[in-house]
Amino acid sequence: MICIDYQEVAQGIVSITSSNYQGGRLATRELLAAGTKPVLILNSQNSPVDQERLRGYKAELAAANFDFTEIHIFQLNMRQDETIDTRRLTMRGVLRGLPQVVGEAPWGTFAVSAQLTADILFAAHSLYLSVFEDLKIIGFDDSPIARYSFP
Repeated sequence: MICIDYQEVAQGIVSITSSNYQGGRLATRELLAAGTKPVLILNSQNSPVDQERLRGYKAELAAANFDFTEIHIFQLNMRQDETIDTRRLTMRGVLRGLPQVVGEAPWGTFAVSAQLTADILFAAHSLYLSVFEDLKIIGFDDSPIARYSFP
């Protein structure tokens, strides 16, 4: 048996991990290079994977001397079993709040999962935001929903 990003494995089980910390740094670096003030969108800080991505995000902002506050992190408390409409309504609220947090567009969002990225894309379209002009998005992971997402 092979596990991916699983922290505790039994003897004889192989665990493959990705560099979530480095991925967090790279995503944040790209958003900064695009001229945005990056915000991080998390669903749960309880996940070790998300914690590493958060750590990378903060480290890259510090390296860039970015004036970071916790307000740049949107912690969503959505459950996996919530409906798509509920998740996307929540994400529309996040996007509507970006001007108060980071100022004028373009906004940079780093979503720690492909599902959150898809929800951001859908919410952006429903608010008539232009991905590329108004909103820069970096997602993480390559779950099946990613192949159905488009800017």
